[in-house]
Formats: sequence, structure tokens, C-alpha cells
Amino acid sequence: MAKKGRRQDDQLFLHSVLENIPDMIFVKDAKHLKFVRFNKAGEKLLGMKQSALIGKSDYDFFPKKEADFFTRKDRAVLKDGKLLDIPEETIHTRKKGVRILHTKKIPLRDPSGKPRYLLGISEDITERVNAQKALQKTYEELEGRVQERTSELSRINAALRNSEALYRTLLSSLVEGVVVIDKKGKILSANPGAERILGFKAEQIIGQSAFAPHWGVLKEDGTPSKPGEFFTMASIKTGNPFANVVIGLQRADGQLIWLNGNTHPLFRPGESKPYAVVTSFFDVTSRKEMQAEIQKLNTELEHKVEQRTSELKAAVSELEAFSYSVSHDLRAPLRAIEGFSGILLEDHAASLNEECRRLLGVVRKNTLHMSQLIDDLLSFSRIARKDFVKRRVPMADLAQLIAEELQQDKQGVRSHVILKPLPDIYGDAPLLRQVWTNLMANAIKFTRLTASPKIEVGAEENAEAVTYYVRDNGVGFDMQFSNKLFGVFQRLHSAQEFEGTGVGLAIVQRIVLKHGGRVWAKGRVDKGATFYFSLPKAEDFP
Repeated sequence: MAKKGRRQDDQLFLHSVLENIPDMIFVKDAKHLKFVRFNKAGEKLLGMKQSALIGKSDYDFFPKKEADFFTRKDRAVLKDGKLLDIPEETIHTRKKGVRILHTKKIPLRDPSGKPRYLLGISEDITERVNAQKALQKTYEELEGRVQERTSELSRINAALRNSEALYRTLLSSLVEGVVVIDKKGKILSANPGAERILGFKAEQIIGQSAFAPHWGVLKEDGTPSKPGEFFTMASIKTGNPFANVVIGLQRADGQLIWLNGNTHPLFRPGESKPYAVVTSFFDVTSRKEMQAEIQKLNTELEHKVEQRTSELKAAVSELEAFSYSVSHDLRAPLRAIEGFSGILLEDHAASLNEECRRLLGVVRKNTLHMSQLIDDLLSFSRIARKDFVKRRVPMADLAQLIAEELQQDKQGVRSHVILKPLPDIYGDAPLLRQVWTNLMANAIKFTRLTASPKIEVGAEENAEAVTYYVRDNGVGFDMQFSNKLFGVFQRLHSAQEFEGTGVGLAIVQRIVLKHGGRVWAKGRVDKGATFYFSLPKAEDFP
């Protein structure tokens, strides 16, 4: 009885141990490979109760492919009679999905030594395997990054070596001089261009102070420059680049040369103040000397222009005074001729034959023409001496007034005048009245022989100027003679065809030029003519 009790105790102990082992433990019969025992860990892993497992085989729970795998391994264990260690095998469970197991299988023999059962112990290593895979992936990614960084560093180092070589090559081949100066003014490096321009060897330049007296630095205006005023030091202090700064300094041979310099500050990573500055420069001595020569010539030219202008003004004044004096002096004899010839015709007409009366008529007509010519010349000369008073001029009202005064000519033929909108302008009203009078009088005169005389007055404007015009359908003119239109005493028609002195358009041109404008004309013979004058706009009317 005591032995039987101990046996029961041992079985209970063994059962308790098996049930509490965290790994799945199962037992299959050797003949049919059906489950005869499952512990709690196995139930939990597979998601099934022991009662549902006992008496069933792998084919009752797992996919055929998995069941075939398990069965092959089980038969191999029973045949060989040895422990089989399966490091990894997958299994489909009801609740946990696919799991990875580390399984060990061993045959259990009966007293005769034949395999009676198959014992299996399976450890769920899914998390460990996944962690190892994740770790392996991380390691591979890290290894890849390391390789990428290594390759990148290799490329950067190669690029730096190439850049340094290229930098040195470029510096050596530059025509410009290039030096690097630290924040204390010490020259750290110099290229061959600097050697050539400054006349020193590189080893003589490097280590020198940019403030050394032998440089004799001058400002662009030729006055001495103090060390604190050097543009290189200003660039280091402010951290700003400077461009196109002209300075003078002494070469090694004592020659004064002029340089055009530029600076570029150098910063260390994380620092806001430069530790040095790259200064490039080129020789502009020839240009500086040329500028000085040009300035000298300009000064001389300005003096000569002032002198010639004064002489010209004096000559013009004398000529105008002479013209004015002569015009006045001619009036007295002209009045005498006109008066005496009039007396002869009025008081002694009966004693004169027809030819005498005709000749006296010719004398009086030419006397009147000469008088009109003198009046026109006086008007022409007065324009230059007249005070120029600018104000806002209502051009539409002015043209309307002139048109009404001139519309009826001497023969009583009334011209049809069309007045289009005319913008106001900034100018001298009396002078502009004279322009309209002369242009419109000409248009009326040269349409006198036209069956239906028509005159159009209008304007066009842009941002800079207003262009006014007077267009007629009269006799017109040949454009090859247009250069003669505005000259004094220049006429394209004879006095027998159309009266006039040849001064009216010259007066128009002088007035328009005095306003800073220009005048021109277009025409065709028997097709009419258009006279234009353009005046600059004022920014604001007063």
C-alpha cells in the first residue's frame, strides 16, 4: 500500500511539473502518431483544449503540408531512436496565427526496448526570431549606411583634393592678384598674379602686414589712407564684401600703381565674424591716367565752349542789334518813297501818262512789300530777345480765336476749318499765338485756289510730348524741297502766285525750338500739306 501511495505521489508530482513547464509538451503513440498527452502550455499555444487534442493526429488540426512535415520528422525519430533537434519549424495556430517553434523529439521505449511513444518539447521562439530578424535588418541597414557614408566620405575627400588642386591651378592662372589677409592685417597667401602686379615674390609678400608703410596706400582721390580706412579691414570688421574699390599703392620698384579691389570675408562654421578676407585686385593705372587726361581735356573743352558761347552770344546780340537798327533806319526812306509816290498819283495823275502811273504803282507795291518784310524781320529778331514766360496755355481756345480771325481772307473766300480737341500745354502764350497765326494763315493762303478749301487742326500726344498739326488740302509742296521750308526768305512759290515774305515759317521754327520742341512738314504737290510742331509736356501744371 505504501508503495502504491508513493507511486501516486510521484505521478501527481510529474503531472504537476509537466503542466507548469512553459514550453509545449506533447506525447504521441508510436503506432498511429495520435496525441495521448498535452500540457497547458500546448493548449495555450494551439488554442485548443487537451480533450479536443487527445486521440487526434496532426492531420486533424494543421494544413496537410505542415502535417506531412511533422509526420516525417516523427517517423525519423522513431526509426533512428535518437533525439531530433529541429531549430525552427512553423506551425499554424487558431488564435496566434503562424508561430515559430524550436522542437526536440525523442522516442519513449517500453521495457522491451521498442519505441512506444514519441515525446516532443516545443519552445515558442517567434518573438526571439522576429527580434533577431529585426536586429539583422537593422544591422544590414546600418552596415549599408556605413558603406554609403564611407563611399560619400571617399568621394568628398577626392572632391576636396580635386577642388584644392583646381583652386591652386585657378589661382596660379588668374591675371588678377589674389591675397588672403587675416583679421590682424597679416598677409597669409599670395598668387602669381599678386607677385606680377606688386613686383614682390610670394615669399616676400606672405607674412607682411597690409598696414606696412612701404605700401603707401592712397584713396581714390589721391589722399593718404589710414590703416583703419583700408577696405580690407572694413570687410573683416563688418563681415560684408566690398566691390570695385580703387586704391593706389607703391610697387616694389617704387612706382605708384592704381588697383581696383574686391573682398570676400571668410567665416569658420558657427562663427558670425570673419577670421580672414580674400582680396582680389587688378591694375587700373592706365585707365586712371586716361581718366585724368580725359578730365583735363573736358575741363579745357568746357572752358573753350564757355568762351565760344560768350563770343557767339555777343555776336548774336550785335547782329540782332544791327538788324533792329537797320530795320528802323530803313523805315524813314520807305515812308518817304511811299508818301511822295502817293502824292504824285493823287495830285498829278492828270499830267502823267499810263506808263508813269503804272511804274509809280509798282514802286508803291514794292515799298509796301519792303515794309512788311522789315516788320517780319523785326518780329524774327524780337523772338530771341523776348522774355520767355511759361504758363498753362489753353491751346483749343487759342486756335479757335485765331481761326475766327483768319477764316475770311482778303478775297472773301471762307475756308472750312475743323478744330479737333487740343490738349493744353506749358509755354509762352503770345509766342504760341504767333505759331498758330502763321501756320493757319499759311493754310488759308495756300487753299485759296482750291474749290472746297478745308483745314484741319488737331493734336496727338504720348507720355513725353504733344504734337499739334495744321492740315490743308491746298497746293501742297514737293518733299524734296522740305528742307527749305523753315529758312529765312526761303519760298517754294513765287510772289505772283502767293503773297508773303518767306519769314513766317522761320518764326514758327524759332519759337518752337525756344520751347524745346521741333517742327516739320509733309506734303504732296496739289494734294495739300500738313505742318507739325511738337512741344514737351510739363510734369505738373502750375
